[in-house]
Amino acid sequence: ALLPKWFREFPGVEWIVISGKKLPVLDDRYRVTLDIKGKKLIGSAPELAAYELLSAVPGTLSFNHAAELFQGLVNLNPRKVEYLLSVSQSVQAKRLYLFFASFYEHGWLKRIDSQKIDLGAGKRQIVEN
Repeated sequence: ALLPKWFREFPGVEWIVISGKKLPVLDDRYRVTLDIKGKKLIGSAPELAAYELLSAVPGTLSFNHAAELFQGLVNLNPRKVEYLLSVSQSVQAKRLYLFFASFYEHGWLKRIDSQKIDLGAGKRQIVEN
């Protein structure tokens, strides 16, 4: 979906649109309403935004950039994350999500039942050696 014209015209900002195309339609728990200069814009909740970010690696975003952004995600809701990853069809995004959560030792990871998340089989290469 294209961003509104008034939003795209913010000076000095380059916007990219990332979607969670390998997800079913999610309920409103995964959406937030942003108020920007008196205009309302529907955006992704942090748990979904993190997923969308990781689904853009390595094409739109680099692995390192995603890692830097994910480092600060210390307050995600584990129930939302668990459900999101359990219904996702992107093995790569799910593996990255859990990898970064483990790497940065996010506390919410302990409350996720990884048995409910299908991580597929076989190797996946995100970045070249």
